[in-house]
Amino acid sequence: MSAADISDPDDMKANLRAYDVLLSDEIDYTILNKRYITKDGRKIVAELHLRALKTASGDTPLFMRQLIDITDYQHAKEKLEESERRFRLLIQNSSDITAVVNQHGKITYISPTIEAALGYKPEQVIGRDVFLGIHPKDMAVCREAFEKVLNEEQRVQFECCRRHRDGSWRYFEVMMNRQLDEPTIRGIVLNIRDITERKQIQQQLLQSQKMEAIGALAGGMAHDFNNIMTSVLVAAQLLKAKPDPDKNINRIEKIERAVQRGKGIVEKLLFFARNKKSEMTLLDCSAVFEQVIDIIEHSFPKQIQIEKHLIKPLNILGDVDHLYQVFLNIAINARDAMTDGGTLSFQAEHFYDSSKKQSFAVVHITDTGTGIPDEVKERMFEPFFTTKEVGKGTGLGLAIVHGIMKEHRGAIQVESKVGKGTRFSLYFPLALQESRD
Repeated sequence: MSAADISDPDDMKANLRAYDVLLSDEIDYTILNKRYITKDGRKIVAELHLRALKTASGDTPLFMRQLIDITDYQHAKEKLEESERRFRLLIQNSSDITAVVNQHGKITYISPTIEAALGYKPEQVIGRDVFLGIHPKDMAVCREAFEKVLNEEQRVQFECCRRHRDGSWRYFEVMMNRQLDEPTIRGIVLNIRDITERKQIQQQLLQSQKMEAIGALAGGMAHDFNNIMTSVLVAAQLLKAKPDPDKNINRIEKIERAVQRGKGIVEKLLFFARNKKSEMTLLDCSAVFEQVIDIIEHSFPKQIQIEKHLIKPLNILGDVDHLYQVFLNIAINARDAMTDGGTLSFQAEHFYDSSKKQSFAVVHITDTGTGIPDEVKERMFEPFFTTKEVGKGTGLGLAIVHGIMKEHRGAIQVESKVGKGTRFSLYFPLALQESRD
């Protein structure tokens, strides 16, 4: 049989060209891939090793051919190429950024989507430190996450803020995945998602819910302000009706104290109502808690008895505005659970978790209200879930509390018995680790 009898017709041209090259004496050996047809009609792929043999002048040229069946290899190669092509298309057309960094934090690969997200071309960041451009307030969180995935955990998720090439700041959700032992990667894979728009919507929800909280406080505030203005009015009328140099000083001091008291209430309320971006700073959690209690004392019904026991300082890394919102939301829910009055207790103390070997600032808010049924407790942190009447609440209060606690890397514990009351315990990692004592 000739080569043509067992070859795929489409491959014979390449076969003949190889013979012509060998006959020209340019080379005496060549390799090419060819498809062959087996006796039972199947097609296989073979690697053809073709060598021209030396013969006497005028003799018919002789060739030695060696065939190696590479059908399985060729199929595997095609599947791999198809898989790589599919992966490349997914990466290049994804809105997320995919990056690989080595154990030293240097970027070894980054997807083209970085240009749409941050304004840089991939070649501009390859080889650079992955922490460049991170906002200073998020640097500690990013480095801590990197160390964890490098040495302890398989994957770590966190949020951070990074500067765009145009100078603006963008928010990202980052998932780090350790693949140091994977031969084809040998690094840490980062999936980076732009959540700037989500953050803006969250900020709008936070502001909306804050205004709802202010509305809930307004009735009590109005009553307290009425008392303040009444005392100012009475003192002013006495100044006018019964001038007395000895008593006037005392009356003026009463007016000043009342005005200062009213001014303090307004300043606290305006501070809470302001619309500002989240900003983590070192603060005394107990001091912020006390400021919120001051607002509550002026706005909650008098039949609710306020008790407090606070340890200072309890230094944490947090956002003052968001902490206001957490404490007020829980306190307002406690007030609504005590329609006939009761006791509202506020406590702030140290807590040492021996299993985690970490100290926490823990804030307890305890009421003697109606309590929370188990079926409600299971859903109480879901967005838009509420047991209040229509128009009495949006169902966002505790969902926002849960989100803020997550942002602060904190935890919430709820203990409640129907008819006995409820206790919320909020745990915040201490910024400066203290001893168990």
